[in-house]
Amino acid sequence: MSNAKNELASVVRINGLMGRYVQFGLYFIYLLIFIGLWQMNIGTALRPFSEVFASFSDLFLKDLFMNHVIESIELSLTAIGISMAITLVFSYLSTMPMFRPWSLIISKGRFLGVLGIYFIFIVAFGLGFPLKVALLTFGITVFFLTSMYTVITEIPQSRFDYARSLGLSEIQVFWQVVIRGTADQMLESLRQNAAIGWMMIPAVETIVKTGGIGDILWDNIKHFDRGKALAIMFVIIIIGIIQDILLKLTQRVVTPHVTVKK
Repeated sequence: MSNAKNELASVVRINGLMGRYVQFGLYFIYLLIFIGLWQMNIGTALRPFSEVFASFSDLFLKDLFMNHVIESIELSLTAIGISMAITLVFSYLSTMPMFRPWSLIISKGRFLGVLGIYFIFIVAFGLGFPLKVALLTFGITVFFLTSMYTVITEIPQSRFDYARSLGLSEIQVFWQVVIRGTADQMLESLRQNAAIGWMMIPAVETIVKTGGIGDILWDNIKHFDRGKALAIMFVIIIIGIIQDILLKLTQRVVTPHVTVKK
């Protein structure tokens, strides 16, 4: 009984610890609050859950929604892959002073936004899927590169000195300290920026209307079909959570030593 009281008391304590059962209990309470607030706002921006759930059958049976979902997932994976390649090349090259300005210049693109380079990318990539890939890749890369540049430039000099004291060559030092030594942070940054990319997809597909979740979402918002719009938003959230879980599992598999340490 006293343990249960201590766990409940620690929930409202700064830097307090929380047991698994208390955590599940809090999630359940917050879910009830969410449902209550949803029900209170029906008739304004929201629709009843029954209408939202009924919209799923219309989306998948009549609107070919699964095709749009697959297109958006393909767009996300393509952009993440290209962004990862660009980011790793420029961030690892930043270990050489002559290449550091490139990383800094590219990272400043995060203040521009996809609309700022839209007309430039139209000329360079045309319309359709290539344009969407270019816009989303840009949106992910500028943030991914910023975080990875910070990770690499903030590696303590003592790590390099220790590796050299073991008789490692500069290439071996680069592999052990820069690549392997920051692999966990790279994967964590990838996970965070992949989430940003998935959040950006509806905006990109609204700008370039050639299919995808964002395209069909905007069509339903434009026609004020709130039931379908909310159903699509639920699908976006669910796919985003699944993506996050998969990347987290990948991080644990690739860098198990860091997971055990934590």
